[in-house]
Amino acid sequence: MHWDVDNATDVSISPAVGTVTAEGSQAELVTSTTTYQLTAINIYGTVTAQATVKVNASTGLPVISSFYTSPATVPSGQSTVLSWTVTNAITVSIDQGIGTVSASGSRTITPAATTTYTITATNGQGLVTAPATVTVTTTSGTPPNILSFTASQYNISAGTTIQLHWEITGATSISMEPEIEGLSTWGYQDVTPTETTTYRLTAFNSAGSDTETVTVTVN
Repeated sequence: MHWDVDNATDVSISPAVGTVTAEGSQAELVTSTTTYQLTAINIYGTVTAQATVKVNASTGLPVISSFYTSPATVPSGQSTVLSWTVTNAITVSIDQGIGTVSASGSRTITPAATTTYTITATNGQGLVTAPATVTVTTTSGTPPNILSFTASQYNISAGTTIQLHWEITGATSISMEPEIEGLSTWGYQDVTPTETTTYRLTAFNSAGSDTETVTVTVN
């Protein structure tokens, strides 16, 4: 900064500089916008003048604060949400066909296979990138198949015992509700329902499951 004052007995600059000569210059390291005040005094009074040094925010490179998918792993055919936050960028874009986007936002995506998305943020200083990967899981093999699930009678009186019959292929385990233990994939089970009951048979393997129901009405 530079100043020139006439007819003053005391000259000072604030903040921080202090008393100075009537004419001079001084280098100052300014880290934020600052208003300096020059005060000149003599026997007749005081006068002041101000000068403001405006410090612009550092440009630097863009900053990608976050870029992620939630959930990061999805089954084939399911969707996930891609989210991002970027500052200090002129343009922001995402590959894999998404294109130019706002500095912060989200997008629902349904990748057909495991895919890595790359966000690119650009300004006058250069560009930065960041990746986000969606893992798509697939099942192998064929789900089980309940070929049949029947009851020997569907309408009974209270206290009557009937048989449930089933045939299943491709299952590694089965379950029934209401719970009956020790079931095999081909078989039958005697039951004596006391009220109208829906039996739910479910077959499982690593590729999925299959469910069938039978309702027995108790009169």
